[in-house]
Amino acid sequence: MTTIVPAGSISDQAEAIFEAQIKPGLLDADPEDFLAIDVNTGDYEIARDDMTPGDRLRERHPDARIFLRRVGDQAAYTVGWGYRP
Repeated sequence: MTTIVPAGSISDQAEAIFEAQIKPGLLDADPEDFLAIDVNTGDYEIARDDMTPGDRLRERHPDARIFLRRVGDQAAYTVGWGYRP
């Protein structure tokens, strides 16, 4: 069953799905890989580039609401002049 998630909570919902359902199975995943999560279904894809996982999800779920992140980081990209851990 598909649940529609309000736009403001997509990142929160994606993080909850990641922590509860996805992270435990990613022991051997490359932390630099991209992870796309459909927050409507909880389905996800992982790929080396940033376009492939979302494209794969849209093939299965045309109405997907996708959140993109890195396997090893909450963000897909860092915006700004410097990185601070």
